[in-house]
Amino acid sequence: MDAYHAGIINDEPVHQPIPLSHNEILMLYEDIHHYLDPISILVTSPPDLRDPDDVVDAQDDIREILELLNSLQLSLPVNIYTDLMVTVGQLEQSLDWLAESLNQPEGFLPPPPGRRWVRGDNGRMRLDIDQDLMLLLMEHGWKDRELQEMFGCVRSTLQNRRKDWGWSKRGFTVTSDLQLTEHINRFQASTTGLLGVKALQGALRSAGVFVPRYRVREILRSIDPAGVTLRWARNIKRRVYSVPYVNSLWHIDGHHKLVTWKFVIHGAINGHSRVITFLHASTNNRADSVLDLFLNATERWGWPARVRADYGGENLLVKDVMEHVRSNIRRPFIQGPSTRNQRIERLWVDLQKWATLSYRRAFEALEAEGVLDLNSPLHMWCLHFCYLPMLNQSLNDFRVFWNNHGVRTMQGRTPVDQHLRSRVEAKKRGINIMRDPLALPPETPEAMRGDTEQNFEYYGIDNFGRRETRQPQDMDQYVVVPPVLVGVQPGVQALLEQQETKQVLSQFAGPSWLPGVDWGRQRYIDTVNKLGEILENRFDF
Repeated sequence: MDAYHAGIINDEPVHQPIPLSHNEILMLYEDIHHYLDPISILVTSPPDLRDPDDVVDAQDDIREILELLNSLQLSLPVNIYTDLMVTVGQLEQSLDWLAESLNQPEGFLPPPPGRRWVRGDNGRMRLDIDQDLMLLLMEHGWKDRELQEMFGCVRSTLQNRRKDWGWSKRGFTVTSDLQLTEHINRFQASTTGLLGVKALQGALRSAGVFVPRYRVREILRSIDPAGVTLRWARNIKRRVYSVPYVNSLWHIDGHHKLVTWKFVIHGAINGHSRVITFLHASTNNRADSVLDLFLNATERWGWPARVRADYGGENLLVKDVMEHVRSNIRRPFIQGPSTRNQRIERLWVDLQKWATLSYRRAFEALEAEGVLDLNSPLHMWCLHFCYLPMLNQSLNDFRVFWNNHGVRTMQGRTPVDQHLRSRVEAKKRGINIMRDPLALPPETPEAMRGDTEQNFEYYGIDNFGRRETRQPQDMDQYVVVPPVLVGVQPGVQALLEQQETKQVLSQFAGPSWLPGVDWGRQRYIDTVNKLGEILENRFDF
């Protein structure tokens, strides 16, 4: 990794990541906002109520918080770090503006907080640009013209700042065709082998490899000419889709292509940015499992204003939570047929093509070979034990690839980049997507409120769907996935649930990732045989 991507600026030290648990990150996030609230009140208070000493103390507090955030940059999720840096940076500018105005004679009007001027080393006044925010935006691919609009400056100012800070605009990674081919082959081997150019570019970006599209296209043509032709033949025209801003609407659904083997995949996608907010495989289709995934996703990506889903019973707990949290808006949970849930339904097409198709073929081959009996609880338990971690690793890779691939209808921007851009734009309009669990807080500008509500009404109403008060009945689509150990002796169930048994099987069968050319076949067979030995030693089998 080069100095730019590692965050190294000249000779400044790089902070090593500090391991933080999920709860520690949430507590830190809440504590920092607890310290920022009084500063926000000070900044917005009337001039006659501001004490100069309070402004100086607040400046010291802001500097300490900035030092803390800089030390934790590699330890915090990028969305939380971005939110905190933008908030703290805005407060710092406002405090500096207040401090300057308090030290000037009556009638003096300093520059507004959005454009702050400072005296440079040569004595000239220069526009102050938030260094950390500019670095973050550059890492997410912001172009100079977009940075100009963000900071209110000309292009030469950006060029001078990069020169002063020892930065360079991100170029392409220097890599040979042989190395690039090895990268592509590895990604294809860990998926179904059907990744296209954009999907492979997303996978390469996630691995820190930045290459132009034509190089990926040329190598793909050389190693898989038939696949390239097939993908072009299946190219289809997309329907027009539009929602106002990030987190306006999430689409959630279940993917049941592997339900024959009692695997169910639940996922959600942000309708505006196309970010996959959660994607996880389970061996059940319960509503509490879907709710846990949804709540974990809101902690990372913020709360959606509305959620669209089908009539499946596994979505009812999410429906209850959304109607409680979003009680101030109409229809926070929209139920309708799958044809109206186009974002997530289209995602399932790529998921099957890139990831789950290999598992379906592997399971069918195990059945055809006679080593997998769907009516055997122990065979099904071994199948889940071996393949559930593999499947979730594949889903995680797919999520990373997808969130980092360029989207044609977003001018080639990635979903993660679009999510960041939308959050920054919403913040400039007075909307803090991450902090406020309400859809439209009272301080939202009226122009934004009107635009938002108008668009929500357009896509949120399902005139051909069922009444809002209607509850799903027996005819509604709901897939029940019973536990695999139904009917098994309680002693055997207890043995299989012991961590010691799982450790023995894991050590015997070996690691589950990366899958070999047999896609986990031998590992599954070894697990079945080893479990048979364990049960023979413990029970009369």
